[in-house]
Amino acid sequence: MQEIRKECNDVFLKDIYNPNITKSYTLTEFKQLQNASTSQVSYYLKETWVNKIKDIVKTHFAEDPLQTQLMGRPWYSLNETSKESYEMGKLKKFLQQTKYVMQDTL
Repeated sequence: MQEIRKECNDVFLKDIYNPNITKSYTLTEFKQLQNASTSQVSYYLKETWVNKIKDIVKTHFAEDPLQTQLMGRPWYSLNETSKESYEMGKLKKFLQQTKYVMQDTL
């Protein structure tokens, strides 16, 4: 969760609009500048940020076959196929918490 919060804090510090305006622009130029800035941030959020969060979850919850053998069923199984097990498991709660942290960041 610490790595996810770090990524969210990085996104929180990003500017949606371009605040670094050093000269006068016409209205059309200003709109183009701001649209380019929002498009860039939007692309980052949809592609890079989401993929970073996915990679963090996959990395930390990848199943270790030895651990599964020793402890039986893992608590945070990404390969869970039973809907009932997923609904009652800890992974669902963790992913919901992650979703709320991401929503709060935005």
